[in-house]
Amino acid sequence: RRSPEEEEEEAEEGVIDLEPAAVAPTPTRGEQPWGRWENGERCASVSLYLDDAVKGRDVCCEVVEGWLLIRIDESREVLYEDGVWGGEEEVIDAGDGGPPLLFGRLAQPVVAGDLEWVIEEEEREGEEERGRGAARRVLTVEMPKAAASGAASADCIFDETLVVGGVPCLAPGLSQGVLTVQLPRPC
Repeated sequence: RRSPEEEEEEAEEGVIDLEPAAVAPTPTRGEQPWGRWENGERCASVSLYLDDAVKGRDVCCEVVEGWLLIRIDESREVLYEDGVWGGEEEVIDAGDGGPPLLFGRLAQPVVAGDLEWVIEEEEREGEEERGRGAARRVLTVEMPKAAASGAASADCIFDETLVVGGVPCLAPGLSQGVLTVQLPRPC
């Protein structure tokens, strides 16, 4: 390592230091007011707290062209009680028109066909001690990672386009991270 005097002298001479600056490691898991997330070696996951009124059959989770969309689709309400289509020609905005639960461009490639999601009930922290014993419903979406292809990789799950419940969400490791680019070797 060079002394501060040597670095200052090189800076005056126009020498550029290509050594990466010391950077704190990007978190691999975290909690937000809306839920939690984890970025593992082989799988990334997000868990969202759901309102009690949300029905599992109305949850729609999909990865399309590198974007994850989690939304509530209540268009099934146009079906008759027996689950058969009512014959209507067209359904316009059958949902509540609200924002998606989560929408964002993935910063890492995932295997879209292997996307898995589940709704579970879990005890709310601190509620049991207060005598409430209330459980909350949690939607967990697991996304197996695909083999990285190309010269760039990121250490976060999403890029900065992530929106949760209509609100932009910037968090280190979730939607902010380090992008690593492998430059071609000189000839």
